[in-house]
Amino acid sequence: MLYQREFQNNEEPAKHHISCFGYETEADRQYPTHCHAYYEISYLVSGERYQIINGQRYKVEPGSFFLFSPLCMHGYHNITECQDLVIQFSSDFLYQVSSSLQKDQVLEISPDAEPFLMLDGEHRKSLDDLYQKRFYNRIYNKKGNLAEEWQMDAVILQFLAKLLENGSIQLHQGYGGKEEIQQISDVIHYLMANPAERLDMHEASQRCGLSYYAFSRFFHEMTGMGYAEYGNLIRIRHTEELLIYSDMSVEEISRAVGMSSANYYTRLFKKVNGMSPTKYRSVYGKRQY
Repeated sequence: MLYQREFQNNEEPAKHHISCFGYETEADRQYPTHCHAYYEISYLVSGERYQIINGQRYKVEPGSFFLFSPLCMHGYHNITECQDLVIQFSSDFLYQVSSSLQKDQVLEISPDAEPFLMLDGEHRKSLDDLYQKRFYNRIYNKKGNLAEEWQMDAVILQFLAKLLENGSIQLHQGYGGKEEIQQISDVIHYLMANPAERLDMHEASQRCGLSYYAFSRFFHEMTGMGYAEYGNLIRIRHTEELLIYSDMSVEEISRAVGMSSANYYTRLFKKVNGMSPTKYRSVYGKRQY
């Protein structure tokens, strides 16, 4: 698992606020589960893939649109060769163009619907056109001029505005903005990079420069769960990839993430995913791809 601090082309979110590129990736390409402190739009132009969102896998086709909110855990596994458009933008990008958007409001796909949208017509054409331009710019390392940057910003904002207007995406009260999430980013990065190690809350609070109790409250506000619960969730997400892409036994996997026993690991896994690790492997295992 990864915690990404920078945009896809190593741009710093604090300086650029938005990153937009087109990609061609080969069949069977897998991108590991990751998260970050900024938004990401993933739009599939062509091909088929499994999109992974918070441990669930969705088989998607051309026209599929995903909006990943800050700290949403996601990844993918291609079934065929794929072309996709990836747009990453900070909360500041939205704040700069809206006086009514509050710091504690988060943009996401409407919770009553599937976690992705199937686009057609005008919506799909605008993103297909943007893909062609941004793919060309990436391949030839061509930097856009100011006019192109404004055109790209306008397309993205108009697109989000239409989806917000028709109820496909919505705002809800959530955790803080980019600056607040960055304050706990070192801890999240450590947990993802070292799933077998136990970083207790005293050490975690010291990393953030907060008191124990202030960190506890702040972490819950940012992630929607307690520190220990979030640490276990990250370990479970890490084991999902081991179940799919390795031949390790359930007991070996539980030891790999520092769980006290295979039984304890199985109980936690079932609580998160609604099925046992063995069942998860049979449903999503390598042969399913």
